[in-house]
Amino acid sequence: MLDRLGLSPSAARVAGLTVRQDGVRRSAFELLSYREISPQDLQTVWPELATIDKSSMDQLHIDACYAVYLERQWADVEAVRRDERREIPAGLNYASLPGLSAELREKLSKQQPATIAQAQKIEGMTPAAILIVLSALRKKTERRLAG
Repeated sequence: MLDRLGLSPSAARVAGLTVRQDGVRRSAFELLSYREISPQDLQTVWPELATIDKSSMDQLHIDACYAVYLERQWADVEAVRRDERREIPAGLNYASLPGLSAELREKLSKQQPATIAQAQKIEGMTPAAILIVLSALRKKTERRLAG
């Protein structure tokens, strides 16, 4: 129901809800993620939301607040999956990658994984560390293409 109900920014303003006036229609679920918009505010706009029991509405409010972060994490996971076959050049200087722990720098330097998939299998490897390695590979590729 929260995904089905929505407002344009101008309609939200008329209803007393503060949203960016960018022309993008927002669902009630999206509006619920805004810090300054409460479930009661939405019930004023859509009285049918009052039929949702309080504990369910509280859970929907929490879900809405975290949805943006979960979407970003899923995007990161998908990016890593796409890049699993990406080759890591021999001799990559892991010590120069900021954000990697000393332990992971040492393990990567010692094991010299040939692909991202191999790097993922190293004990203690984290998704954040894989993203750091991928970022370094992308920057290296961009510099090579630029020139």
